[in-house]
Amino acid sequence: MTRLILSIFNQSHHQGEYSAKLSVDGVEQSSTFKLSINPHETYSKAQLDAKKAFWMELYHVAKTSSGEIQKALAVQEQVMAKAESKPAAKAAAEQVAAVVDEYKAVYIPKGRTLAEIINQPAKIFSKMTWLHNMMEQTEGPANQPMIDQLPNLKSKRPLLMRPMQRI
Repeated sequence: MTRLILSIFNQSHHQGEYSAKLSVDGVEQSSTFKLSINPHETYSKAQLDAKKAFWMELYHVAKTSSGEIQKALAVQEQVMAKAESKPAAKAAAEQVAAVVDEYKAVYIPKGRTLAEIINQPAKIFSKMTWLHNMMEQTEGPANQPMIDQLPNLKSKRPLLMRPMQRI
């Protein structure tokens, strides 16, 4: 995903004013022109740079969150494996599994049917995916409601870590 984001924004490095000169049989003609990503849009390079910074921050939050879930699942797997060889640890292992499932459920929708999944409030990864797709599919600067969503998602992450600290 990082390559995709950077390839989109690396195109902006060539924006600017240029001059072209043509010489044919000793006759010269020159013209200046402005090169932009989309000449029909009026957004500035500063706005495009702000969009890139927002998108990269979103990427890093999603990557960190994903890593935390993977670590929690690894702990869950290790505890459950140890509980198989030590029946006395089974109750503690089930508690750990419940905490990890609770933690994971805040990020990822879970249900037995598609209807159950769809009818849940949007989970953190669903919101991050929506923000990413909007950034990828739209031109111009990120709009303020999109920008406001990221601090909201980031502020929920420390609260989500509390169940994991019980392990």
